[in-house]
Amino acid sequence: MSEDAKRHDIVDYFDDKRISTGVILESDDKRLRLLNDRGQETKISASRILIAVSDPEFPTNGSRDEQVSRIKAISTKREEVKATVDLPELWEVVSQDADKVDIEDLSDLVFGRSKDINSSASILRAISDDKVFFKIRPDHIEVNSPYRVKQTLAQKEKEAEHRKFLAECADFIVKLKSGVNAQASDAPIGLIPLLEDAAQYGKDWTMSKAVKTIFTMAGITGEFTPFQLLVKMGVWTEDENVRLRVEKVPVDFETEVKHEAASVAKARLMSLNGERISEHTIAIDSVSTRDVDDALSLSSDQDDLIVGIHITNVAHFVNHDSTLDKHIRNRATSIYMPDQVIPMLPPTLSEHAASLVVGEDRPAVSITVKMDPNKRIKDFRIFLSAINLNERLSYEDADTRIRTKNTLEAQLFGIASALREQRIALGALIFRDPELVVRVNDKSEVEVAIRDKETPSQILVSEMMILANRLFAEFMHVNGLPGIYR
Repeated sequence: MSEDAKRHDIVDYFDDKRISTGVILESDDKRLRLLNDRGQETKISASRILIAVSDPEFPTNGSRDEQVSRIKAISTKREEVKATVDLPELWEVVSQDADKVDIEDLSDLVFGRSKDINSSASILRAISDDKVFFKIRPDHIEVNSPYRVKQTLAQKEKEAEHRKFLAECADFIVKLKSGVNAQASDAPIGLIPLLEDAAQYGKDWTMSKAVKTIFTMAGITGEFTPFQLLVKMGVWTEDENVRLRVEKVPVDFETEVKHEAASVAKARLMSLNGERISEHTIAIDSVSTRDVDDALSLSSDQDDLIVGIHITNVAHFVNHDSTLDKHIRNRATSIYMPDQVIPMLPPTLSEHAASLVVGEDRPAVSITVKMDPNKRIKDFRIFLSAINLNERLSYEDADTRIRTKNTLEAQLFGIASALREQRIALGALIFRDPELVVRVNDKSEVEVAIRDKETPSQILVSEMMILANRLFAEFMHVNGLPGIYR
């Protein structure tokens, strides 16, 4: 604001984020050596000077202590006067006629005949602190427009509300920390989502600036993390799977999707239009499996064998481009974890209407494979079907039956074994490593077991699925249908 600063002038200057007062001890064209109100000598650029005035009472020939005392007194007086400056009222007066004004004119308006060496500096300090109504420019004071004032006031109000919110959050966390039985419902609105977002960073949760600020205000120095607070509030359990949140995996289904699934499940089971499977059908799966999606059958045509592989037809329940369809596409697959299963389809379909149930009609896509007595494929047919499952077997039940001669399961296993031998002859590799099965039981205890993937029933099911997939792929390739091959 001043280009005429000279030796022994009192100056206000920008000192990082504050305004300091000093006296010029020495000056040249670019740099000034000052003694400031903290008793320190410092060199600054002339561009940092806010205002410079001559002080008749300054003890030029006095001691260093006397000079510092006078500088401090001036700085204190300017702070006191600053508090009396009514910038909104001043802006109302000058904004009607001008978009810029000289600081001395403002000082005349505010102080009139009582104007002194502190008057203009005090107004400048007020403007520097406020920034709503005026802006300090190198050679004048800019008068902010009504639109800008409105926007700035709105922003300040928003910032004040945010500071209030942070303080309320900190107070709530202090209560939790002190053992007060505060519930999630007592938390300030917006705190829980903030904590959930921060917890997703794991050990780097301090990357969340807002939560870091709240914790600092609450005096938490490491004894709590956002994850632990969410558990303490009862929002999360100690076993919360944060990775699902990080990957934004939808765990539950939206109400609209559930309603649509329930509606189509009921309606479509009443209108099965596929070819009915008359052969005896069996499903082999784990006892804990809730979504049974494939079954097998076996019949004969003179000397030929006809193996039936029946896959539940989920598409029967899904209208193209419906809300349900789009939701399923977004999920793309079911996710199986030791402690939970996140199905691709709502349970109304995956565990009920689209799952094969003994004694109940279900839609399916069937493939029947005709083989000669030497288990060589002669032909196959793919078609929509309606299946009424006759038996559901566990792998252990199926193994028992396979060991019994002439049972359906023993015959199917013989065919599966022949198919495997044919694949090996063509170069297939069989990995015989057992499968490590990890699950969490109802008591939150981790159970680890080894499952032999080479039991007869496991071989039977896997070979039949490989056969079905191979023939489906062949059908799609021959007919020019788009698909993902592996």
